[in-house]
Amino acid sequence: IYTDFHNADAMMREHEALQAAPRQPGDAPNLEYVSVPLQVYSDSTHLTNFGNASLWPIYMWLLSMCKYVRATPSALAAHHLAYMPVVRSRSAPAILSLNTLQLPAALLQYYEHVHGVPPTADVIRFLKHELAQQIWLLLLDERFMAAFREGILVLCGDGILRRLFLRIVIYTADYPEK
Repeated sequence: IYTDFHNADAMMREHEALQAAPRQPGDAPNLEYVSVPLQVYSDSTHLTNFGNASLWPIYMWLLSMCKYVRATPSALAAHHLAYMPVVRSRSAPAILSLNTLQLPAALLQYYEHVHGVPPTADVIRFLKHELAQQIWLLLLDERFMAAFREGILVLCGDGILRRLFLRIVIYTADYPEK
């Protein structure tokens, strides 16, 4: 059966677990606890037909919205979170990937200074992986983690105060080298 995400078995289990969890100190007994399922997507994009303008954006969608609304570009349902740094070259690559993630030149120079040799391809690949992880650590900061653990009080559009708990349930990314 195909339906919206909030009817999925995983979301039903998450809802039950959230209702069974201990209440936050000071919350009224009738305060609704609601999980907010999020989808995060990152992929590189080439911006022009001619030239090498490219970006690697990270976007987020609220999965509690109707899937038909989320899929409609004019609904502006995608929320921009960040850009990953990419290599700017004279000839744009057909597919941007972890290989085109831009490392700071100072980092490569520092590596060579400390180790006496330039970094190998494996070391560069590892450093690019670590850079991507650090970008995610910036996004998943203490404020996000507090919203994940403790929820955030939000006066919703229907005038009801609810405690919302953020949950990343889908992460989609294009890493061709994997």
